[in-house]
Amino acid sequence: MPPIKPFYLFSTIAGLGFVAQWILMMLNGSLFAMILASWKSTFPDGAPLKSWTGLWPIDLPLGILVVFFGGLLDSTDLLNHEPFLLLADLIFSLAVCGTMTLVEDRRNRKTGPLRYPAFWQIMWNFFGAASIMPTFSRHYVTNRSTNSPSLPRDQAQALPFTALWTLVLSVTLFAPALLGAEPFRIQDSVIAWFLAPLAVGPFQDLVGTLISRSGSLYKGFASPVSVAYSIVGAVSAIIHISVLTRVFQNADLSWSRVYWPSPSAVQPGPTLIHESALLFIQFGHLSVSLSILAIGFYTIVLKNSAVSRPSTERSSTSITALKLLAVEGLLGPGAALAWIMSTREQHSDDTLTKKK
Repeated sequence: MPPIKPFYLFSTIAGLGFVAQWILMMLNGSLFAMILASWKSTFPDGAPLKSWTGLWPIDLPLGILVVFFGGLLDSTDLLNHEPFLLLADLIFSLAVCGTMTLVEDRRNRKTGPLRYPAFWQIMWNFFGAASIMPTFSRHYVTNRSTNSPSLPRDQAQALPFTALWTLVLSVTLFAPALLGAEPFRIQDSVIAWFLAPLAVGPFQDLVGTLISRSGSLYKGFASPVSVAYSIVGAVSAIIHISVLTRVFQNADLSWSRVYWPSPSAVQPGPTLIHESALLFIQFGHLSVSLSILAIGFYTIVLKNSAVSRPSTERSSTSITALKLLAVEGLLGPGAALAWIMSTREQHSDDTLTKKK
């Protein structure tokens, strides 16, 4: 039996994440500043904010989102801009989380809280991963058993292609800013990325249908789910290592400035929204990292402990826990989640094979 029930641990992380992101924004005044900027259709520095539909109930929240990301993408030297570096690390980690939501939805599309991947992804795109990712993680740990049904062949074989599509959609947030596009195009890229989860499910089903119709012409992958996780996990690891390398090579950057939340850095003035946006995603990255460690603890570490002999239980548990910490510490939370999910898929495949 785990020392702490998943419900309490993940609910605590989610609650603290909500407070750290939204309550702090209310208290430091940055949330009001973003709402005001969206209402006036003008950034705090006077730059115009685009209107997308002409309907304020829709444009107001979209404008808040664009103003928020404007604080992260507003720099003439993005590759040496701390908020941009952390944002890249977080977004590609969430690409792995998004793949996880898609896999679990396609495993059981009829019942349970693990359905509707677009809903979960849009929720953390807007409301922040600090509270949404722990909530999904709690449902995953409590509802996903080792003997859960495997994915239909066409859906499983489509996943590697959808993993690549997910990465392409993630790039849409960064490409215009990196290429020096005009401000309105950068604003459009934020909205395109925000709504991108709506394009993942249809793409997955389209590829799945094509594979199903191909019959025996398409042999596919031996372990397509693991391949999909490997694709997004590898890219997430590359981004994480690149960010760390950039930080340690540049004397003007620091690990603590990029990753460690500092609420005192948010002060009234021209940098209010910039610093608040950085603080928001710092707490998001921290919460995602803790959630993934917790997922690994409940699904891999404790499971290994349960199947080990008493004489090797402590050693096996320690080794697995160290592996998990090492993967996340060196390669980032996205790579750690990909490793956890691939390991679980292998265990599930082995279980199903034994039953046959």
